[in-house]
Amino acid sequence: MPEKRFTIRPLQAADCHALPAIEIDAAAAFADLPDYAHIASADVPDAEEREYMLQKGPAWLALDSTGEAPIGFLQTDSRSSDIYIQELSVSSQWQGKGVGRTLLDTAQQFARDHGFGAITLTTFRAVPWNAPFYARYGFAMLEEDMPGYLEQHLQNEADNGLARETRCAMRLAIDP
Repeated sequence: MPEKRFTIRPLQAADCHALPAIEIDAAAAFADLPDYAHIASADVPDAEEREYMLQKGPAWLALDSTGEAPIGFLQTDSRSSDIYIQELSVSSQWQGKGVGRTLLDTAQQFARDHGFGAITLTTFRAVPWNAPFYARYGFAMLEEDMPGYLEQHLQNEADNGLARETRCAMRLAIDP
């Protein structure tokens, strides 16, 4: 296995200024998909919004080998028994190098260590680096018996212009 050229650490409020640029860069990949090209130019939460979101759950930052340049992040919202992934973004030049998977590994270990039963998220069904990526990681698509907060996320996304039929909710069960 190749040596990792990045590190992961807890996200701190002072890091939030770097998050919009990472998210915008990561979203640029959508420009190549005609049905999703509008995502590439969609607004992202600013640093202040991301800092507020830190109060809702744990988050992690990926840094390049110098330990100084942010290259990805995963931000969550803790629920009573689950951790919901609000955002997982990796800078385009770092995609496909294990950063996203390592951020997920970190969240999964946190969930296990703190007694959470699952990690959940909402994402695009057919975008290769969305639902298919999470399915390869072990997430299962939820069609029925979905927690109310996931239904609400999907509805909020639809209310904000994301076609409901293109979205899905997914869950990764955490073994104790």
